[in-house]
Amino acid sequence: MRTYDLTPEDLRFNPPRFDKTVLSAYARSTFGKEGKLKPLSGERDQNHRLTTSDGAKYVLKVSGVDEDAAVVDFQVKALTHIANIAPELNVPRIVPTLDRTPIGILADDAGHRHQVRLLTYVSGVSYWDEPVPSLPVIKKIGAFQGKLCKALESCAHPASQRFMPWDTNNGLVLNLSLSNDKFGDVRRLVVPMLDHFEHSVLPAMKALRHQVIHNDGHRGNLLKSAPGADDFVGVIDFGDIVQAPLANDLAVSLDSLMGWADNPIDVATALLSGFHEQFPLERGEIELLYDLTLLRGALTLQLFDFQLRHEETATETIKKEYPDVVNGFERNLSLDRENFSRSIAEACGMT
Repeated sequence: MRTYDLTPEDLRFNPPRFDKTVLSAYARSTFGKEGKLKPLSGERDQNHRLTTSDGAKYVLKVSGVDEDAAVVDFQVKALTHIANIAPELNVPRIVPTLDRTPIGILADDAGHRHQVRLLTYVSGVSYWDEPVPSLPVIKKIGAFQGKLCKALESCAHPASQRFMPWDTNNGLVLNLSLSNDKFGDVRRLVVPMLDHFEHSVLPAMKALRHQVIHNDGHRGNLLKSAPGADDFVGVIDFGDIVQAPLANDLAVSLDSLMGWADNPIDVATALLSGFHEQFPLERGEIELLYDLTLLRGALTLQLFDFQLRHEETATETIKKEYPDVVNGFERNLSLDRENFSRSIAEACGMT
């Protein structure tokens, strides 16, 4: 990982760019849904919200030409598994084609075949531009994540261990291509930590429990009912789902939520206590969680910078959120490791 020269194609940061008229016609002929399309952000998929005349909302997802069919099947099977095991969880659901298949195929002008899915739309607004939720709401987020991980514990698929850029378990953080940064923040904040990640954190992760996890519970994918509301209604975006250490799922949320809060330790204890009540954590997971959170923050900073260096891959969301990613990582890096670990252990009933 230390010498490989990465390209955007390696990371599959290349969503298709079909015209809306083509997508509208395809949604009508393949899924029997007709309505207005509104573009949504997407790193590897071209996404649109489809609103029909009766007010029903869906998400139309078109995968990139190089997205492995097995990976898309894994994402479909995982959502189906959740619907069967824990139907009370508010996450997207698969909407079948008129032929009763979960995935359609759309060819572009060059004859390349793209996989297409239609999902139910989970109503709400994300926390990206919203105030930090109260601690009781953060505890509810943790409880939801615990239930979601519990449901995914019995999910298995051959593609669950395929390479996925946002999987901190794969060691991508060590790749030198991600250290040749544009703004200097990676060299300043991440590069000094690479030896610690390589020789301490990544080897220790091997001893942790592994299972299928959502792996993307950051503020942009956690939903509240409306702007200004202090509540939590559900989770979206299962494109980064992977088999990895269970604790990594919490590290994603901790990296995002703590770096945004004035009381990061309180946020961590609220999230962990909610999760632990639904899906008990092990001592080794709690002891490593601070490092896992920093590892996630480091990879996030690297991949944001990488996409900004390759401007054709940088979405408006990436451009807008980069400063927050840097500031959040700096704040989490400044926390006292022992105080963090002791506080979350006590929140989970461990001394």
